[in-house]
Amino acid sequence: MGVLYLIALSGLFRLVYCYENLCRRPTTVLTQSSTYDKHEADFANDGDVTSIKRFCASTDIKRPKAWLQADLGESFSIKSVKLYFANDDFWILAHNREFYLDVSELPARHSTTKQRTRCYTDTTSAPELPRNIINIPCNHTGRYVIVETNYILPREEGAILEICEIEILGCEVGRFGENCKQCIGCHTCDIVSGECVFTPITKQQNVNEEKNFFLYAVIAVLCISLTMNGFMLTCILRQRTSRIRNATQEIKRCAAHGINNTIYQELRQVGGSPQYDQLQISSPGFMRR
Repeated sequence: MGVLYLIALSGLFRLVYCYENLCRRPTTVLTQSSTYDKHEADFANDGDVTSIKRFCASTDIKRPKAWLQADLGESFSIKSVKLYFANDDFWILAHNREFYLDVSELPARHSTTKQRTRCYTDTTSAPELPRNIINIPCNHTGRYVIVETNYILPREEGAILEICEIEILGCEVGRFGENCKQCIGCHTCDIVSGECVFTPITKQQNVNEEKNFFLYAVIAVLCISLTMNGFMLTCILRQRTSRIRNATQEIKRCAAHGINNTIYQELRQVGGSPQYDQLQISSPGFMRR
C-alpha cells in the first residue's frame, strides 16, 4: 500500500508540474566536453534521477575543463534548472565543487563565460561538499544551458563533471506562468510575472513589427484605392458603352429614314404621278419631308 501511495503521489505531482521540462523535447540535444568510458551525455537526459555513477554522464579524466551542454534547438524562456549529481562517495561528489551554470545563445565550444549569462556559481570549498541535488533559479532566455567546471581535486589531474540528470523548466519564448500563457503586449516577458522584458533582440523585433504594421497598412490602403478606382472605371466604361450603343442605334434609324425619303423623291421625279403620293401615305416606311 505504501508503494502504491507513493506512485499515486508522484503522479499527482507530475500533474501539477506545469512548467515544461525542455530537456524532454525531441529537439533537445545533450553533449559534453569529453566522455569517460561509455558514460555518454544522454545518460543525463534519460529520466533516471538515480544518483549512482554508472547511470550518469561523465567527462573524461585529465582535462583542464569539463562541461555538459543542453542545446534546446532554439531560444526558450527558462525558469529553473535542476541538477542531479552522482554521490556514490566523497570524491565523486567533490568533483562538482565550484561548478557554474550559464545560459547562452552560443554553444560551449564557441563561447567564453563573458559571452554567456551566469545563473549560478557554486562556492563550496574543501572540506565541504556541494549538494547532490540542486534546484537553480535561472530566469533568462537562451538556447544553450551549460554546466561547466575547471575545479581540479588535489588527487586528480584534471576537471571532471558527473551529472546523472538535468531538468530545464521553462516555456516557449512569448509565454509565461505555470500554464505557459501568452505574453500580453510584448514578444518576450518575465516567465514568472509576465512583465514585458525588452532586450536588444526583442527591441529590434518590436521595431520590425511596427515597420511591418505600417507597411501592411499602406498596402491595404493602396488595395482599397485600386479596387475603388477599378469599380469606378468599370462603371464609366459601361456608361460610355451604353451611350455608344444608343447612338449607333439612332444613327441606324436615321440612316434608314433618309434612304426611304430618297427612294420616294426619285420615284416621284421619274413617274410624275400622284399615285406615288398615295404609296407614300399607304406605306409606313415612306415619310414625307
